[in-house]
Amino acid sequence: MDFYDVQYKFEGFSPDREFGVSLALVADKIKGLAPSDAAVRWRFSQISDQVQVSCRISSCVGIFSAEAKSPSAHKALRRVQNKILRKLDHWKNQRFLGTIFPTEFASKEAI
Repeated sequence: MDFYDVQYKFEGFSPDREFGVSLALVADKIKGLAPSDAAVRWRFSQISDQVQVSCRISSCVGIFSAEAKSPSAHKALRRVQNKILRKLDHWKNQRFLGTIFPTEFASKEAI
């Protein structure tokens, strides 16, 4: 993973060490499952008593994004993780459905 493939922006929110470790694990997992050319942007905002977490994955195959709010930064992070993982899973299951494998390119021995 290239350092510039993942960006983090914190607005009015200062993560503690425990949250930083959780974020690193989640971000690494998501980057590993994202399309190979993906750039991932995370944003964390403190809005009154809520922490808003958003994740946006940009790649040539499309954009995957999710956001969540919670009084707990950990809960908001888990919600975003679950939403993004569902979207990536859906993409992985759908990406080859339209692929056609013409039989005229198959050898007679293979048929």
